[in-house]
Amino acid sequence: MARKPWLPKVRQLILDRDNHKCVYCGNTTSGIDHVIPIYEGGLTIPANGVCCCKSCNSKKGTKLDESWIVKGLQRLIQHGENVNWIANIRHNNVEIEPKQQAVSILLNSGFNTQEIIESTGLTYNEVSGYIKLVGESECVE
Repeated sequence: MARKPWLPKVRQLILDRDNHKCVYCGNTTSGIDHVIPIYEGGLTIPANGVCCCKSCNSKKGTKLDESWIVKGLQRLIQHGENVNWIANIRHNNVEIEPKQQAVSILLNSGFNTQEIIESTGLTYNEVSGYIKLVGESECVE
């Protein structure tokens, strides 16, 4: 799966939430890491992003090493992020429920439809459908 860049709004939200401190070593940084890598079904949303310095990001790479994931998840949970979507990941295939949850999380964070499309890689119709499922009346442009 292709790497998706962090939107500036999402990036800033994560940096502010984590006080620009690498979750893995504590150094000051402006880097962001996907706790669950994209190729393993990870989403480019605040509930899957943590501050990470270049050194730690390089060491972690694309490994699904439990120690790295636990540290990332601990930070996310500590800051009140909803990480339930992770339980539904299955071999590079994210089920509908986590996608719906991702749309809901981004909507609740003030993201508009275009920002949600760019962040998740979903189509306009998918985002529109999920917005209807989570109870919003229409897509916000």
